[in-house]
Amino acid sequence: MRLTVFAAFLAVVMAAAPASAVKMRGGLAGSFYNHDDDISAHDRNVSRFKIRLDVEDFMAYDSEFHLRVYSRSTSGSDYNDKIPSQRIDRAEFSMSRVGGFMDLSLGRINVTDMFSTRVDGANAEFRLGSSFGLGAFAGMTPDPFSDQFSGSYSTFGAYLFNRTDYSRFSLGYVSTAKGGPDSSYLNGMYFSSSKYWNWIANLRMDENKDEGKWEITEALVNGIYRPSRKFKVSFSLDEYRAIRLYDTMDYDVNYEKQRSFRVNANLFILSHSLLYVRADARHRDIDSATASLSSVGFNQSELFNILFFDTSFSSINYFNTESTRFNFRTGAEFKPYWRAEFELMSITTLQVGQSNEMSQFVYGFTVDFNYEQFYASAMMQMSNESFLDVDAVYLNKASDTFAATTYHLTVGYYF
Repeated sequence: MRLTVFAAFLAVVMAAAPASAVKMRGGLAGSFYNHDDDISAHDRNVSRFKIRLDVEDFMAYDSEFHLRVYSRSTSGSDYNDKIPSQRIDRAEFSMSRVGGFMDLSLGRINVTDMFSTRVDGANAEFRLGSSFGLGAFAGMTPDPFSDQFSGSYSTFGAYLFNRTDYSRFSLGYVSTAKGGPDSSYLNGMYFSSSKYWNWIANLRMDENKDEGKWEITEALVNGIYRPSRKFKVSFSLDEYRAIRLYDTMDYDVNYEKQRSFRVNANLFILSHSLLYVRADARHRDIDSATASLSSVGFNQSELFNILFFDTSFSSINYFNTESTRFNFRTGAEFKPYWRAEFELMSITTLQVGQSNEMSQFVYGFTVDFNYEQFYASAMMQMSNESFLDVDAVYLNKASDTFAATTYHLTVGYYF
């Protein structure tokens, strides 16, 4: 809690600083989530607080400061008690063109050229040409379970990069240790943008120390094609598996490969009439099981200048569960301040090989408000669920019909 209070104080003080002193942007946001269930063991509420701060020309010309702080508190049942109550995602001070050829960053750093790599320490980049360079970093790694600062995990790495206005490429090596070696991996990333196409690709290979070989732990390709403002299609192909942390994990997990393929397509029939299609397929090697999702929908906005609606149908086969979903949303938008929405959803779910089909009916209301740099959103959602075969219901479901009510409030300020 002290960490959050200090970060909030820092953000407020800097927000009040003279505009001529620094170039600054950021925001403060808080939210409260409450879930009331007929089964009291499922009741929960969650409070969250977030701070984002980005400062240019911080303390010196060509220097920056970036801060991301997250706080979370719960009561009742917690769907994931491993989530830390407080977390600093980023606290980085950086200086550009130090000595005319080096960029230096200190603090909790996201090494963007190495995808999801983070370090509590230092990262230096050396420019070897107009677009080509070499980077190196070293320090401690945030605790993989609590995300707190820890002296138990050390890390170092190096990478090559090439950056232009329309493309980006990097290739590097990372090693982490906790007493003994914990993980070692190679990572390559590519991004490019043109008039019609955007491409993102990432390849990560981890060292399998048990078998003395290198294995692909993630291979991702994502493409977006937009030949006109009326049509866009995107797709992604991802192959991945669990990552071994040899000196941290004292338990075993499934390391078999999984694959996913997604396609999204949007077509504007008229200027404010959108037809969209989604498809998702997955496969896992351990049991050769497959999963799929397909949906089609239609969105209409600017109806009589203020009204909108969206309707969609989805069919889901999630390995051993089949589900169909119908969703309808409608509302009005009074620009630039108010937006109100009503949502209705009907879901039918059946577990393969079982007779306990479940029917779920969900409806809710959302109101959004924006005024200059302040925003707020309030949502109330109610759900009624029923099982067609009472004898097949989970033991903690005492009846064949039960209800739940959810409230979610968010307020924020950005500058």
